[in-house]
Amino acid sequence: MPLDESPDQTATLWPEIDRSLLEDGRPPPVPFPLERLPVTWRAWAEASAQVFTPVDYYAQGLLGAVAAACAGGIVVRVTPQWSEPLLLWQALVGPASSGKSPALAAARRLVDGIAAEDEPEPEANPEQDAAPTLRGPALADTLWREDLGERLSDVRRNRGLAGWLDGWNGAGGGAEVPVDCDLEGHRSPRNIMGGLAPDDLAEVFGQRGEALAARFLYAWPEPPARAALRADPADDDSVRGMLRRIVGIGGTLAEPGTLDFEAEAITRFEQLLPLVRQRWRDAEGWEAAWLGKGAGMIVRLAGLLTLMHWAQESKEEVLPKGVTAERLDEAYALWADYFHPHAQSVFQAGGRGDRDGSARRVARWLRRAGLAQVSREDIRRDALCQTVNSEGADQVIARLEAGGVLRPLAAQSGERGGPRRRRWDVNPEFRSWRS
Repeated sequence: MPLDESPDQTATLWPEIDRSLLEDGRPPPVPFPLERLPVTWRAWAEASAQVFTPVDYYAQGLLGAVAAACAGGIVVRVTPQWSEPLLLWQALVGPASSGKSPALAAARRLVDGIAAEDEPEPEANPEQDAAPTLRGPALADTLWREDLGERLSDVRRNRGLAGWLDGWNGAGGGAEVPVDCDLEGHRSPRNIMGGLAPDDLAEVFGQRGEALAARFLYAWPEPPARAALRADPADDDSVRGMLRRIVGIGGTLAEPGTLDFEAEAITRFEQLLPLVRQRWRDAEGWEAAWLGKGAGMIVRLAGLLTLMHWAQESKEEVLPKGVTAERLDEAYALWADYFHPHAQSVFQAGGRGDRDGSARRVARWLRRAGLAQVSREDIRRDALCQTVNSEGADQVIARLEAGGVLRPLAAQSGERGGPRRRRWDVNPEFRSWRS
């Protein structure tokens, strides 16, 4: 019998296991509100979503394609002191074979080859990190990665993080401004579109990852229950033509074109901003950091929706007059009712949400590892990838104790008289539970 195990401990019955710790706890995800997109763009997303691929991924792809066409050469000006570049960082979240790859390929196919009439054709970029580089002042580098997690993990470890954050703010890159590079020589992107696996979220957004995580718009849908097989192909040419029109009206990073908020939009935004602020006050941790970027995200979405409507409906070849209150309301609803709950799911799965989210993650790790005993450092380092400190690990352990998964053992003396180490027994029934 191990020295740290007593007859009384082995004989004591374990409490009933809390089954909620074996479930991911993620509520049914909100479906993407396609009615927020103009008709032609919406039709493309619906026609592209084949078999069991969620339409959410294609809708995200459209927003990313429009952002790539803007490339920082168009900004939305709310007031003389506040402007937002029309750039987006987007993550398609889902396990393998969930449809991320075909959606990314479809969005990238839209962007490939787009150029204003007076610009040269795009040149292929041999680096895997970027799509073919779209030359000219109006199109920027966009990072397209199916395995975005690997790249973000590198950046999170301070390999060019500052350059990436500057890119999100519209700095760096372009014909007039030197492009920042990280320590490995990669270009620091302004637009990002990529895929993330749920199991990688904790590693991707581990220590010092808050700045990256707070700047993404996430889509983590469930696959549709029924397969969609459509005979008519998606109308790539029409969407590509609209994107080309957006490219043609954009400026440069040094001299961007400007979309101003109309007076009614400013009044409406004054009413919406307290709602954004209240969400931030009610949140904590990484969700609060994400919500802190909410006002700027809403402005960017309003600008992108404005351009999408203009490209579909207007015959003019100049920037739209401005962002209306209607477009602002659509952007707020998209951010509040869709992107916010999806971000909550991501942060919970990554161990940056509520305590039960972290406890479920440790429970899944314990079952995979098949361990009979664990230490606090095992849980903090291996299960949670150091996304919590010692106090946070203790809170998670307390939840697992209450849920019948762990039970403390008598502390052992460390090597050479060091501090006594605490360990926990793992419920044998939990280790063998397969249902």
